[in-house]
Amino acid sequence: MTEKWRDTEWAQHIWYQGKVTRRRVVGWGGGAIGAIGAYIGFDGFTTSTINWQTFSQVAFAFKVSPQLLVRAITWAAFIGLFGGLFPAIRAARIPIAAALRET
Repeated sequence: MTEKWRDTEWAQHIWYQGKVTRRRVVGWGGGAIGAIGAYIGFDGFTTSTINWQTFSQVAFAFKVSPQLLVRAITWAAFIGLFGGLFPAIRAARIPIAAALRET
């Protein structure tokens, strides 16, 4: 009982969903790594700047809050999803065998 693989609509839908899911996971992963790096590197970091013409100094401290981390990871997931949307649409429109040959 051998059947040839045919690019049906459901197969292209699965192919598309796989591409989109991969981009979303990559976006979340990159956002999480960036958020951890920002928290380790900048939470509580105090710095200042000086105006040499008036000799005034402005000091400020960075605070990386949990809300800021969630917002950063959400934005990274959105950017990853949007960045992978057009390649996923293109991949869903071409036959799967041709897409696999290109990579």
